[in-house]
Amino acid sequence: MCEISVAIASYNVAQYIEQCLLSVLNQDFEDYEVLVCDDCSTDNSMSIVQQIVQHHPNGYKVRIVSSSTNKGTAVIRNNGIDNAKGKYIFFVDGDDYISANALSILYAKIQETDVDLVMGDLEKFTENPDGSVTVNKNPYKYQSDTIKSPYAIAECMRRNHTDFYPLGTVNKLFKKSFLIDNNIRCVPEHSIIEDIYFVFQTIVKANSISVVEDVTMYYRQRVGSALHIDVREDRMNIYIQVFDQIVNDIQKMKNQGLNVPVQLYYTLTNRYISGFVTRNIVNSKLLSKKQKKDYLNHISVITRMGIGRKDMIGKSSKICFSILGLHNKLFLMKCFFSVRKFFLEGIKAFR
Repeated sequence: MCEISVAIASYNVAQYIEQCLLSVLNQDFEDYEVLVCDDCSTDNSMSIVQQIVQHHPNGYKVRIVSSSTNKGTAVIRNNGIDNAKGKYIFFVDGDDYISANALSILYAKIQETDVDLVMGDLEKFTENPDGSVTVNKNPYKYQSDTIKSPYAIAECMRRNHTDFYPLGTVNKLFKKSFLIDNNIRCVPEHSIIEDIYFVFQTIVKANSISVVEDVTMYYRQRVGSALHIDVREDRMNIYIQVFDQIVNDIQKMKNQGLNVPVQLYYTLTNRYISGFVTRNIVNSKLLSKKQKKDYLNHISVITRMGIGRKDMIGKSSKICFSILGLHNKLFLMKCFFSVRKFFLEGIKAFR
C-alpha cells in the first residue's frame, strides 16, 4: 500500500522512456510506486526500463505490467487501475515527462481539499528537426480553485470562461476510489482515443475538483503519435463509435430529466467532434469523397440529436458538407471553417 500509483503507458517509446521514467523516479515525493504498463513493445523500451530499475536508487518502486499481446492504450490504462496499490493514481504517457515536484504539489492539494481529482497545468512542446524545442503556449490556463458541487468539472469550466477541458487522462491525480466506485474505465474498443470516453465519465461523475496553476507535466507533440497521422476507415469508425456512445449517454441523461450542463456539450462536441474529428475527415487522403460525405453527414445528424437547440454546429456542418462534391478542397475547407467560426461566435454572443 502506498499513497500514489504512477501508471506509465508504454508502447515503442524507446526514444523517450528514459526521460519519462527518470522524471518520475526523481520526484521530491517519497510514498509512491511506478507501474510501467507496456503494450507488448517491439523495440527496446523495456530493456531501457530494466536498466534504469537496476541502477536507480528508487528502482525498487517500479513494477512492470506487460500485456501478452498488443491490445491498445485503453487496455494498458485499465491495467494501471487494476494493478495500482496507491490511494491515488496518476497517469503518464511514455513519451512525456513530469516536473520534479509534480507529485508533491498535486498530493498536497488533494490532501487539503479531499476532492475526486486534482488537475495541474500542462506545457506542450515540439522537438524540431534541427534539435531545437518550440514551446506551444497554452491559451486555456485554469486559475487555482476548488469546486465541490454536482458536475464540478463543468462548473470549473464556467468559472474559467472556457469551453475547453483537457480531454486526456494524464496530468490529473485521481482518487482511486472515485474511479473504482463509479466504474470509470477506458473502453477496450476505443483503442486509439481511449481518453475521450474516460474523461466524459469523469465530467459526469465528479462532484469535486481542485486546480493548481503549477506546470506539472510536459507534453510532447510529435508527428508520429496516434493523434497526428492520416485517418483511414477503420480508424474513423472508432472516432464515430466514441462520439455515438457519448451522445447516446447524454440523451439518456436528458430523458431521465437530468440538467446536463451546456459546458459538457461544448467541450465534447465543439472541441472533439467539430474540431478534432471533422478536421481529420476533411484532411484525410485515405478516405474517399463518398466516405467523407457519409461520415460528416453522420456527425451532423447525431450532433443535433445530442445537443438539440443548444448549438447550431450540426446545422452549419450539414450545409458545409453538402458541397463535398466540389473538387476544390481549399474552397471546401475555407467554406467549412468560415461558417463554423460564424456560428461559434454567434453562439458565444448569446450564451
